[in-house]
Amino acid sequence: MSSEPSLATTRITQRARFAATSVASLMAAAAFLLPAGDASAYVKTGCRYQYENDIDLQESVGNNYDTPVDNAVTDWNQSTNQMHIQKNADGNINLVVTDFTTNEDYWAIVPKTFDCPYAANPNPPHSPYHSNESMAVWLNKRTMDDLASYKQRLIITHEIGHALGLAHMPVGCNQTKAVMQQTETKWQCGWSGNAPWADDVNGVEAVY
Repeated sequence: MSSEPSLATTRITQRARFAATSVASLMAAAAFLLPAGDASAYVKTGCRYQYENDIDLQESVGNNYDTPVDNAVTDWNQSTNQMHIQKNADGNINLVVTDFTTNEDYWAIVPKTFDCPYAANPNPPHSPYHSNESMAVWLNKRTMDDLASYKQRLIITHEIGHALGLAHMPVGCNQTKAVMQQTETKWQCGWSGNAPWADDVNGVEAVY
């Protein structure tokens, strides 16, 4: 894709970005209460897939993103038995990864991170499931094209984490090692091993 999504989709994105900013502010305030290395420091969005063992992913990206997407999906699948993502499946598509161009400074975004009845109305009766069991990851070509492949992989792993139900973590190398940290710490802190890391996996397994 070379153009921005429709106006309606952009409005959804703006609302999601506002919600994500609000959550990030709350998490920043709470960071002082979270000790470094806390194995239960993950943050949940309140939204999830209903059929976690049948998450069908469709990839609609340029060739330079094929390998990072493949690796991110493999990393999540190998990290836990609590859910499974199947790439390019023939069934109903639950997760779309696509690239586009925008002048915004973010690397990528999941527009509907908080779009489920649970996030809007946490009091019973509620459903924690994604609307229509469908999510999308948008990769911003303007900011991501020149990144090294391993950085692209970490960003995509992070965004898939949002689709699975994880929110942002407090940022810093002295904070919990997690791909759900929002900034360059994912590759600047020198953390070993492939993401998702233990806290990310604990979070997904708490969701599912």
